[in-house]
Amino acid sequence: MSTSPPRKHIFAVPPIIRKIFDAFPLVTYPALPLPARCPRPSTRPRLYVWITLEELKRPEGGFSFDPECLKWQTYLKFCGIPYKTVPSNNHACPSNSSALPFLIPASGDSVAPTEWNVERWESSPLAKSASPPPGYQSPVPIPAMKLAQWAKENSQRTHRIHEEGQNGSQGDDGEIDTERGDLQAFMELLDNQIRDALLYTTHLHPPNLHNHTVPKYTDSATSFIYPLISSELRASALSQLKQRHPGLIDRTAILADAALALDALSGLLGNDEWFFGGKVPGLMDAAAFGYLHVIITGEWEEEWVGG
Repeated sequence: MSTSPPRKHIFAVPPIIRKIFDAFPLVTYPALPLPARCPRPSTRPRLYVWITLEELKRPEGGFSFDPECLKWQTYLKFCGIPYKTVPSNNHACPSNSSALPFLIPASGDSVAPTEWNVERWESSPLAKSASPPPGYQSPVPIPAMKLAQWAKENSQRTHRIHEEGQNGSQGDDGEIDTERGDLQAFMELLDNQIRDALLYTTHLHPPNLHNHTVPKYTDSATSFIYPLISSELRASALSQLKQRHPGLIDRTAILADAALALDALSGLLGNDEWFFGGKVPGLMDAAAFGYLHVIITGEWEEEWVGG
């Protein structure tokens, strides 16, 4: 019984051509190093925030002009966690975060210590120009929504209290429980009424927007993009305010609500050193400082809440 030869497919590659391509690739080159500006191994956590380059020259990295970023700068200080302040913007946020701040933990525990020494690498002249050594795994960034939990887990206050054998009745580190309902209610005053008034003052009042806000957000940019940035910042602020104030944005009402919120916070603190009579400063204290520092130190060209 005769059998016919198998039919060749119209797209079949001739054997001689296939033999040539089977030899490729002739050489496989190693992966290119990461850009020099990519995060490098570090023995300290790095907190990425809005901050001017001039402010960054201050001792310990200076203060962010953004209340949310400044809150977390302050809270990490309260927890005794040393960190490095890194200037950044929302375009640099990792996939698990949509806005600043975010934190990249220290790299010391990312790989086994026998593979490489992070302190030796950090002090090496290659650290600023070459890729991290083999075996290095970049730590997972911590977004703002998870910073409180991360800070508690790494707080030096907790370690100190445990070493001294103290009983922190307000928590392992002596801090007021951040999940308390009354604490959350007062945090809402900061994040709504007071934030709205600050947002209106800094973004919707033209002199403040053009002379203070835009230059801070475009600290290292050329001035010809100021009009574009100004328009974007104003539109973003207006959108946020309309979510809580449908219809007409009433400046008088917004500032009046913020004044009442400040009075409530003042009454809550009373003569205590920290909010809710805490033994140590907590997240509420850090949040209040974040807003009040920006309000008090801002050279606003309009009278703010309370004069």
